[in-house]
Amino acid sequence: FLKPADTIKLRDVRNMTKEEAITILTDEGFKVDDVVKQEVSDDVEEGRVITTDPAPLTAVKKGDTIVLTVSSGTYVVIEDYTGKDFETVAKNLEELGLNVKKEEEISDTVDKGKIISQSLDSGEKLKPDEAKSTTITLTVSKGYESTVPNVYGQDITTAKDILINTGFRYVTTFEHRTPSFIKL
Repeated sequence: FLKPADTIKLRDVRNMTKEEAITILTDEGFKVDDVVKQEVSDDVEEGRVITTDPAPLTAVKKGDTIVLTVSSGTYVVIEDYTGKDFETVAKNLEELGLNVKKEEEISDTVDKGKIISQSLDSGEKLKPDEAKSTTITLTVSKGYESTVPNVYGQDITTAKDILINTGFRYVTTFEHRTPSFIKL
């Protein structure tokens, strides 16, 4: 049974590097377990302490063994990339360690170079080591492409019908030419 005089509060070493935490804890008279637990974290950078066992700020006595849990990196969280610029998104994803595959598709609703869809769901979390072996496929708009039907030589009604049936709008323009006379 520990008497209050024999105990001290365990220093909070969370977010310190593993080396800083070991130095501080051993300087304060604690033993640090040789086995350091590794865990992926939502917000603690790789190599930094997530927590200790016993928990930070609990009553302990000098000589106790402290077990560190250190971050093996933060999760890579997939965002919704639709509508965003492919080049920018691809660069950012590659910096996070993902492999990026580009597929192109014609779209009349998404601007050229913007992402139409993605193969990984928004909000999906990948461990840092998984990210390096994961490929995300981004489908990118090639823009709108269409071939205007040739209506040259058609009467106005037929030409208008052909254009409307292929999704075009039309404007009819008449050109009035005044005959020119040659003086001899």
